[in-house]
Amino acid sequence: EDEAREEGAQKQRASAGATQKLFRLLQGGGDAEECIQELQAGADVDAVFEGSSLAAWAARMGRRDIWAASGPGARSLVFGPGCTVEAVAGAPLFTANFWGITSLTVHEPGILSPAEAVAIHANCKMLQQVWIEGWGVDATGHNKTISDHLASMGRVSWPEGRKVTVVALVLVLQWPEVTVLEIGAGCGFCSAGAVAIAEHCKGLTSLSIGDDNSIGTAGAKAIAEHCKGLTSLSIG
Repeated sequence: EDEAREEGAQKQRASAGATQKLFRLLQGGGDAEECIQELQAGADVDAVFEGSSLAAWAARMGRRDIWAASGPGARSLVFGPGCTVEAVAGAPLFTANFWGITSLTVHEPGILSPAEAVAIHANCKMLQQVWIEGWGVDATGHNKTISDHLASMGRVSWPEGRKVTVVALVLVLQWPEVTVLEIGAGCGFCSAGAVAIAEHCKGLTSLSIGDDNSIGTAGAKAIAEHCKGLTSLSIG
């Protein structure tokens, strides 16, 4: 028992050392081989430095190679305040490498695109908690994945005054089990959000948009033309 305890302690120390070294390498532009060695040595890609997890730092520093290699070990991804990630056309961040993440937090706008939202739904099947730019879904208390949670709820609501982002809308609407969408008053909902709903309203049958949101003519037209499954629509 003592040997097992000591072995566990050694592994923890080795992992802590590898984690710190990988962070320094990412900060200093270390080469891929060195970074991969630290991953293989047990670096904890969920460890948080200055508000962002280590895997997120790889993306932040433009190290898509290390980001991808971090994927299989990642469980909790945090893109903290001030974190920015340069988009690469045709190369979404969230590939099948990130199948095992259970929690995703994104503080800054612009990190995720609608295409990334589609990729998250397609590849991150174990997600239990998502927080995107001030809005989130948390199914951990129900011990369910978000997919199972939304399937059982069938409804997503934005509280009054809570900002609606296009990325969050697109992600929510990837689940066809979401049939009811309610957006409260004063959520900053605009024509871009309405167009996003129109493009992704797979299973939507009821849509309610509260006062003090402006979807404009283009948004209203898009919903009318594309959301053929709606049986209930309330705007303002």
